[in-house]
Amino acid sequence: MLYILNILRKKARQILLIVALMFMVAGHAGNEPNKVLISGQILHVTYGGPIAGHMVAISYTTGDIERAQYYYNEVFTDAEGYYYDTILTNNLSGKVVVTTFDKNQKPYENAHHFRFIENLLSNVVLSNFYIDAPYQFKPLQARFKYVQKAYGDRYRYWFFDQTTNANIVARHWDFGDGNQSSLQNPEHIYTESGLFKVTLTVTAQVYSHQFTNTISQLIYISPADFYHFGGHLFSEYMPVDLGSVYLYSIDTNQHYKPVDTAYIDTLGYYYFYQIPTGNYVVKGEVNRNSVYFDQLLPTYFGNSLYWQQAQVIHLDHTSWEYDIHLYTRESLNAGTGIIEGKIEYDNLPRGMDIGQPASNVSILLMDENGSILSCAKSNNEGRFGFNEVEATTYWIYPEITGVTAEKIEVPLTAEIPHVDGIHITIVDDVAIGINDREGSFLQEISFYPNPVSSFLQISSPELSQNNLSVKLFDAMGKLVYSNVSPELVDQKITLDVSNYPSGVYLLHVMHQGKSQGHKVFICH
Repeated sequence: MLYILNILRKKARQILLIVALMFMVAGHAGNEPNKVLISGQILHVTYGGPIAGHMVAISYTTGDIERAQYYYNEVFTDAEGYYYDTILTNNLSGKVVVTTFDKNQKPYENAHHFRFIENLLSNVVLSNFYIDAPYQFKPLQARFKYVQKAYGDRYRYWFFDQTTNANIVARHWDFGDGNQSSLQNPEHIYTESGLFKVTLTVTAQVYSHQFTNTISQLIYISPADFYHFGGHLFSEYMPVDLGSVYLYSIDTNQHYKPVDTAYIDTLGYYYFYQIPTGNYVVKGEVNRNSVYFDQLLPTYFGNSLYWQQAQVIHLDHTSWEYDIHLYTRESLNAGTGIIEGKIEYDNLPRGMDIGQPASNVSILLMDENGSILSCAKSNNEGRFGFNEVEATTYWIYPEITGVTAEKIEVPLTAEIPHVDGIHITIVDDVAIGINDREGSFLQEISFYPNPVSSFLQISSPELSQNNLSVKLFDAMGKLVYSNVSPELVDQKITLDVSNYPSGVYLLHVMHQGKSQGHKVFICH
């Protein structure tokens, strides 16, 4: 009875695996964990037949400190050599290690990476092993291999009969999607993604008797194309010792979204696994404990210091050649000056004056020529600072991937060597900054029409002619328009943008120590 129950449990797991895949693109409610569905087959390395009752160890760990998860389980193969397991996880990516042993306790190990993206609520890991194990010889053992077309149609497969017998009289292929073939080495094109159980049945004449044998294998076609990529993080020609690389995706609306963070290995290499096909940028930097800290600046692939100039990676194949060469900062003269400020997100309801701190943001310190002298990172409270700097005029620039920002002028003098009133607010994908201890932000200001082709109207009941200025910056942060005393009619400012090229701009309105900014689309 126990044996029958174990068989039923194994069959139930197989059915659940296939059923789960059928619904993998369907929505699921609430905060239910994602599923990593793991399966594979243990086959004899010499004869090709399935090995039943063989132990397989499955482990999973993650380096995500906030959502750390550790998993280990041992499962056993069924009569067809298959094993099954499921991992529930709240992590969006990770690595599963599948291990087994041959009859001499020699280990065999496969590492598989998974990643969850929008509308992909389950990942499938298939891990097969060919090992030496006790095996009962059969007069006929079917075996085959398959090959998926590379860099092309991922639904196209070639199947090759590898049965060792010169007297085969019949073959029957079942591709698991309702299609069949009797050819020796057929080609088949699937029409949809999913899990398919492919079987080959061969009939041969052996010792004047006719024998038939069947073997199967699982094929999984993911709903999306996934690839791996990476490269070196360099200081000139030498790999850096400690560093991080950030990956951002670019959607069809040109919005940038953080995807993952990689940490370089001992040879200065970074890796991103299981990334769906699409457009991406990557940004590398050294860590605080690096010997290069405070010497090298955060730099994008394509040797750019700014996200607008970063080289876009059009990911459609696996590659390990995306090297990043970090820029060396300019020299910064020492002095007694101090610059301090705070950066935060404006994602709270109107009327609340405390924003959400923006941590780990790169704040660049520039001279009047735009040369970068230093880079500071905001802490968990959104605070940043530059200490012991010469008293002169500087410019502060928040370099945030996908966020259009403006430079903030910060004059330091012998009379005023300490400035601590810099306040930067991120509104959607625009960053607005002021250098004013008492500075706050304009409320109820409107910009219309947007997109605009000719005249842009700026309206707010707070506006008056006193201490009013308007600035317009292009997507690179360059000032293209400035008016310190614009004409005001019925609480409205009219700005002629007909002569500016089409694109994304940042409009900044300053009024009596209050500031507001907005992203403007100019279309002709």
